[in-house]
Amino acid sequence: MLENLKEYFTDQHVVSTFAGVLVLIFLGYVLRKKNVFTSATKDVLTTILLKLAVPCIAFNSFMTEFNKGMISVQIASFFISAAAYALTVLITRLIFRKLGKEKAQVLSIISALGQLTLFSLPVLKALFDGNDAEAMITVNTVTINFRIMTYVYSYLIISGLKFDKQSIKSSLKTICLNPIVIAMFAGLVIYLLQDVVPSVTVGGKTHSAIRIDLYCPPLYSPIKTLASLVSPLAMLLTGVICGGYDLKKVLKQKLYYLVAFIRTVLVPLMVLGLACATQFIFNVGFTEYSLTALVISFGAPVSAVICAYSVKYQREEEFVSG
Repeated sequence: MLENLKEYFTDQHVVSTFAGVLVLIFLGYVLRKKNVFTSATKDVLTTILLKLAVPCIAFNSFMTEFNKGMISVQIASFFISAAAYALTVLITRLIFRKLGKEKAQVLSIISALGQLTLFSLPVLKALFDGNDAEAMITVNTVTINFRIMTYVYSYLIISGLKFDKQSIKSSLKTICLNPIVIAMFAGLVIYLLQDVVPSVTVGGKTHSAIRIDLYCPPLYSPIKTLASLVSPLAMLLTGVICGGYDLKKVLKQKLYYLVAFIRTVLVPLMVLGLACATQFIFNVGFTEYSLTALVISFGAPVSAVICAYSVKYQREEEFVSG
């Protein structure tokens, strides 16, 4: 498994993909610094991505033939991601405990939760262009735990609200009404039921009646088009966000380096270790696609939602926004 990953990451296409990602991020950064892109541009890009493009890519990722062999991988991915989030929060709260309880709480959250939707997912989409079904489904599996951690745990901790019935109910409502979650659930239902519902024959080919992408491509093409926008727009947005920061100030603070190291190196390595252990003990059939998706899902910069919470409730907002 590790040998496959080594071979994959030395592939010319992979290297070119990451180079393209860096160029787009740098372009967004320069355009923001030159005020060609403003803070309003960031809001527009974010809206397009979260309300249209990302829901489409979440839905489109399930438009593939049902594979029973992937079920065990996705179950394993679900529990590995849950364990990774829990372990990261617990361990980092211990690491940062001397900085005070409140600061340790926030730092543990930003160490655990990366920009899964607007960074990891687009990178994987570009990385596995044309062969991304398994990677995208794995990301969607991780997304379940990610959204619970983001919209329930992180919201309640940073806002200072108590873990009572009303606050949890409100957070769960936010999750369920999220366009990405709705699209993901709709795609999952189609993926699981496509071999059960009646079939239709179009042009001499038989397809499941709910696989509109196969028997009516023209009607489905807008979804694929919007899904294709995720990678370039998300990378530009990342650059625009970075362009709004005072990088000189950021680079002077040692704590930033520690959090960044935990966030982008130690946590992904821990996830890789958990996946390897799971494969060894339970004989789960991880491929380079699912394994890479798991690792990159945990190697992204801090989540934008966490930044928004920190600013709104004035909890380490300067540090998190930087």
